[in-house]
Amino acid sequence: MNKEQKPTVTEKPSDMLLACVVTRGKGSQLMNLLRREGASYAVSTFAEGTIPSHILNMLGIAKTKKELVFAFINREIEETCYQSLAHEMKLDQTGHGVAFSIPLCNHPEPPAETKLAATFIIVDKGRGEDVLDLLDELGLRGGTLISAFGGASMTDIRFNLPIQPEKELIFMVAPKEPLPNMLKTLDEKLSFSEPHQGIAITFAITRAIGLYSEEKKGK
Repeated sequence: MNKEQKPTVTEKPSDMLLACVVTRGKGSQLMNLLRREGASYAVSTFAEGTIPSHILNMLGIAKTKKELVFAFINREIEETCYQSLAHEMKLDQTGHGVAFSIPLCNHPEPPAETKLAATFIIVDKGRGEDVLDLLDELGLRGGTLISAFGGASMTDIRFNLPIQPEKELIFMVAPKEPLPNMLKTLDEKLSFSEPHQGIAITFAITRAIGLYSEEKKGK
């Protein structure tokens, strides 16, 4: 007698990337929250939050230790995820963190884009501060810096030992309007159009919460 076959259940692929920045030590709580809400995958890494300010720099506290969490979610659970981020993680309040959504693929009913965009900038280690200073001059603040490594194709062999170049990744969310000028300035000041000088990529975002703004500065 043939055993009754169970129907095959196909999980719907995630169509959004949810990126969150929270105070270091909150990453595990955040990942558990997102998995509970239905995120298919979540991962965290350490980062440094930076809000340039002359007063903070004088006090030596311009940098803050952060955790960056990336999670893959479906558009259908985006609303409940943001409700939980506001209710349980307090991301709708000043100083508790930032979250934003990036669409990963075409959708039959594309979500409305905001007037904001996410920017990812990759440079050699030691140049991240130059990028942050440049962004500050342009009035673009609230970037997050992460240490990283170059890919396998960039590995150099010295004394029979593979050496991967160290990199720094800066990402931020900012209004779309000044971004063309930002890309132009990165090229003029840091030679981004030349090989191996840096990469800058911008993505449209559909939603955000907890973003740094001038109203929050100094609070």
